[in-house]
Amino acid sequence: MHKESERNFPGPYVLSFFTPRVRTLLTYLMSNTTQVFKWAHWIGVLYFSMDVGVGRMVVLLLSAMNKFCDELSPVAVTLVILAIGIFLFLLPPVPGVPIYLFAGVVMVNSLDKEFDNFWLAIWVVTVVCLCIKLTACTIQQKVFGENLGESVGVRRLIGINSIQIRAIRYCLSKPGLSRAKVAILCGGPDWPTSVLCGILRLPLYECLLGTLPVYPVYLSETVIAGAFYLKTGATWEAAAATMLAVCSGAMGMTSFAAIYYIEDTISKHREELEQYPEDEEVAEMDRAEVAGSTAYSKATEWTQVPKVIRAVLVVGTCFMAYACYLFALFSTDCFVTFAVTDSIVDKLDGHPLHVVKFLGWVALSCFGVGCITLFIFSQWAQRATKRELAAMEENKQQAPNPA
Repeated sequence: MHKESERNFPGPYVLSFFTPRVRTLLTYLMSNTTQVFKWAHWIGVLYFSMDVGVGRMVVLLLSAMNKFCDELSPVAVTLVILAIGIFLFLLPPVPGVPIYLFAGVVMVNSLDKEFDNFWLAIWVVTVVCLCIKLTACTIQQKVFGENLGESVGVRRLIGINSIQIRAIRYCLSKPGLSRAKVAILCGGPDWPTSVLCGILRLPLYECLLGTLPVYPVYLSETVIAGAFYLKTGATWEAAAATMLAVCSGAMGMTSFAAIYYIEDTISKHREELEQYPEDEEVAEMDRAEVAGSTAYSKATEWTQVPKVIRAVLVVGTCFMAYACYLFALFSTDCFVTFAVTDSIVDKLDGHPLHVVKFLGWVALSCFGVGCITLFIFSQWAQRATKRELAAMEENKQQAPNPA
């Protein structure tokens, strides 16, 4: 690794300006130059998908539905909320908070007019949101999880033989409601957690029972925050912000608790976890992929990559990083700021494309260039890996037989 790093970095003189920890990090990064640039692209794609694709498009969709629901009866609004909520929950990246917030705005507004009781309307909406959550968990676990679990590739993708997944299985398969089980079911991301329960073939009843604490922990607070936005005045706005802060804190605490209990289980029960039977099909696929991984590593070493592909990677990384910086630091200059309480018709004058400002188009263009360069590199790497595999196979056949 050190010889490779010396070819990729200006030398020990430059490294001497940094602390030992930074020198170790830079040495590692420069010994994996190609992978650093590749993963920089993928991090940009992930950030764009979560921040723009989920964080903004979901809010924009819910804002558009807000105006539509104003003209519907309470029963129709409830059915629309149920349909939209379950649909959005079935999309892997979409969290539950925007759904609860949207229901707190739209459905409370409709039911308050019907009941003439603001707090009763809030309670009904929290129950409806809990039903949405449990229904979505059931579909994710039984329809998606158990069917995806039949695929060896999916089981390998989630690391079914890893110590972390074994620890999760250990916590979730124990009967009863332990703190570890509740923390994982309530603190884990919605879609992946429920689907994983299906892949692990866990009992649905116990998983739903362990999910119920989301109601007092953060679901009801989010609905209440959305309902408070219907009221006017600084006091109500402060109360809504406070409820959202409480919700964010509660979600953060449950997520940290889930991580803590997983690591605690690994440290205390490692020997028992290592005794779990291994998924032989996944292990066989891992063994079969060793040659492919070796060939890919050799073919994509920075010194073996053509200069044109190197330039593509470097330029693409710069464009992708620039796009992400624009999205992160100048988000209000890139997109029109929206809340689920806003009307898309009034704010955009009926033109949906107006949600993107000039700087936003610049950022989107840079992101597009980054995606194109990632595609170019991936196609080259795929062909280079095939050539390396063929060369490895030829060398293996030409090697003398030890016998």
